[in-house]
This record gives sequence, C-alpha cells and structure tokens, in this order.
Amino acid sequence: MGYHDAAIQLLMKRPESSSSATAVLNERERELGIKLPESVREWYSLRDSGEILRQHSNSDYPVPLNALGKPEPDWCGEGPRDFVHEGLLVFMGENEGVCDWAVRLDGSPDPPVVVQIDTAPNEVWLPCADRFSTFVFCQIWDRTLGGETLVSHEPEVSSTALKCLHDRLQERPRTYAWPAQATYRFEGSLGQIRIRQNYTQAWWALASKSQDALSAMLQLVEGCGAVFDKKDYRAPVG
Repeated sequence: MGYHDAAIQLLMKRPESSSSATAVLNERERELGIKLPESVREWYSLRDSGEILRQHSNSDYPVPLNALGKPEPDWCGEGPRDFVHEGLLVFMGENEGVCDWAVRLDGSPDPPVVVQIDTAPNEVWLPCADRFSTFVFCQIWDRTLGGETLVSHEPEVSSTALKCLHDRLQERPRTYAWPAQATYRFEGSLGQIRIRQNYTQAWWALASKSQDALSAMLQLVEGCGAVFDKKDYRAPVG
C-alpha cells in the first residue's frame, strides 16, 4: 500500500510514475543534502503531480519540482530565507499570496503539513494536516464534491451536530487553519458533506448525485441539529 492510494482512487485517471520526475527528485536531494520524506517522494514521482495539486485547489501555485527546497532570495520582501535549513519544505502558495504550505522535515516518513498565513503574527506556521498524504487526499476529495449541490452559511457548528454526523456517516480527515479554522468532511450513500468553520460562521456544502438524495441528506443534517436558513442556495462548490 502506498501513502497516496486513497487519494489516487479519487482521480478520474491514475497518474503514472515518471522516471524524469524521479531523476529531478534525486537531484534535489543531492543539492539540498537531505532525504525527502517517503510520502513526498512518492507523490512527486508521479507524472504531473504538481498540476494535479493545482487543479484540485483554488488555482493555487505548487512549487515547481525542480525548485523544491531552493532558498528564497527575497521572501516577502524581507530578505533571503532557507526554509529547508529551518526544517520546512515549502511546496505550494495560495493563488493571491495569502498563505503558503510546507511539510515539516521532522524525520517522519509522512510528515505533517503546516501553513503560514500572511495575517498571522511573527510568521507562525500553523498546523494544517496531520500528514502530507492527508493534505493531498483532502485537496482531491474537496474537488470531488459535485452533482446536485447546496451551500449555506450558518452559525458555528456544534459539537453535538458533529458527533451526530460522525455516528451516521463516515468521517473523512479534518484539516485546519486555511481556508478555514477547521474543515470537517463526511460521506455516505447519499453523498458528501464539507463544513468549513470560521469563528462564528460555518460554510456547509452538501453534494449528492440526485435532487432526491440531496433532499434526504438535508433531512439528515437537520436531524443532527443543523438549522438551515430558507435562503440556502445552490452554487458551484469551491
């Protein structure tokens, strides 16, 4: 079993291994003087792995493979930074420069992902995903939301509602810090639910393959104590 098998199963087409990508990874390791984490190597040895991340994001900017780990000559206008020396491998930037994601080079084979948001004080890197493979899976899972969709802005989701959803559906991994304080994911035979919680407001996205299934999922959610305003609207899920 590979680190990214679950994520790859969500893709329309399984990406092939790339000998040229593997050669670039070997060169990056030689230049940086490190061994890349196993899950990072596994992902980036796939053909078009960076493009897959971009397509399954909000048009964010993956660091080109041949630039992974290279020191930044002028990071945010504040001079040079060598993040690998600081124990971080920056691998993607948000499309408007709001934040950057990195894996911690902590010696683990599937290291955690952290995110630095430009509004955070003192350049704090915040926990985002427990593993790099979790981050990749969630990126792709979020973009599989489709079909009949319903999006709603509601008050903060309660712990009672989350427990109810956990009991009735399969909970997928959670991520944190960006694009929400916490993102919860659930799925079942009726479809998928994603909840992005920010302070006092939650964005609910419900997705099903049919209108009937979507109506049934809405009933399930309301049965878990979520109250949806009648101004709920259907929209593309991003």
